[in-house]
Amino acid sequence: MKKRIVMQAFSLLLAFLLVSIAGISAVNAITAMPEATDQYESLDPGVIRERLPTKEEAAKLNEFESPAKTLINELKSKNYANDDITRELAKQGYGWYPDTGACWKGTPPSTEELKIIQKIRGPDYSPFSAESSTRALEQALQMMSVTNNNAYRGINVYMKPSEMLVEPDGTYQHVITTHVGKKPNPSTECWTEVGVARSVPDNMKQCFTYDNDEGEWQFHGETDSSTYRNYAIYVTDTYESGGYLYHIWIDDNWVRSGHLAFRENDVNHANEIWSDESVPVWTDDSGTAVFRDGFLYQGNSGGVRWNSDVPTDWGCSPTPCPIRESHSIVGNAWKYYTWI
Repeated sequence: MKKRIVMQAFSLLLAFLLVSIAGISAVNAITAMPEATDQYESLDPGVIRERLPTKEEAAKLNEFESPAKTLINELKSKNYANDDITRELAKQGYGWYPDTGACWKGTPPSTEELKIIQKIRGPDYSPFSAESSTRALEQALQMMSVTNNNAYRGINVYMKPSEMLVEPDGTYQHVITTHVGKKPNPSTECWTEVGVARSVPDNMKQCFTYDNDEGEWQFHGETDSSTYRNYAIYVTDTYESGGYLYHIWIDDNWVRSGHLAFRENDVNHANEIWSDESVPVWTDDSGTAVFRDGFLYQGNSGGVRWNSDVPTDWGCSPTPCPIRESHSIVGNAWKYYTWI
């Protein structure tokens, strides 16, 4: 029943989307967009939210129970051991982290994908700093971030990822993503993310989620360059052994639940690229990734549109950065463009 009620709530949110084309007023645009952008922007649906979620709708999200969690509870009630629960979950396409109960519906990385992941995520990696850190592959990134991390408990946004071109002697992996979490000091870090990744070994654009201490990478199917998909992360009031329970949806479909150390968190959008060369070499890519129509969940009252009223910062690394960005207010929220 809870599952049906919450999915109806998400459908209700989408039902209030108003399709219209709003005039674009450029604000603080850092650099001009490439001409090739036009071919992608012509596919822009011009979707603008008519309204933010109500307090009642936020309450339903706060009470959501995933289908995997429902099955886990049922099996536990029948005294199934953890190994048996794992096998039963796998039959339904689910995975879980027994120590905390985190769960997901996805596919873990292949052996080749895992090799790349281990190269790009060094021990001092953090998605909440534009400063590069030591790792096997060289990194560049462009990032749009909130500056008040005590206010927001998640995000709902539309994103299309662009071509994300990769090649062995150029951009070896490319990630367009949204992070939610905090790293208040070097010894404490807890975050999750959802987005699209592409790397040389598989060369597919895959939707993915990541949690830094519960289940790590999971893939959730392929996507294309120009389709806007809806990505949502919501941190609930529920506090469990692993922290505050959160949920992630892609296009209204639940894909992951886990825990964050904090209920209110940093939120950012990022375009991240890695090179497998000692002197970084980047693949030319005029395709433009776009985040748009985003709002930030705030308390149990609903949300606020991510616009010029929300303290926001744009950062990059290294300087000068091979990744470009531009941003403008379209409708009621920032539209954030980023490309190589």
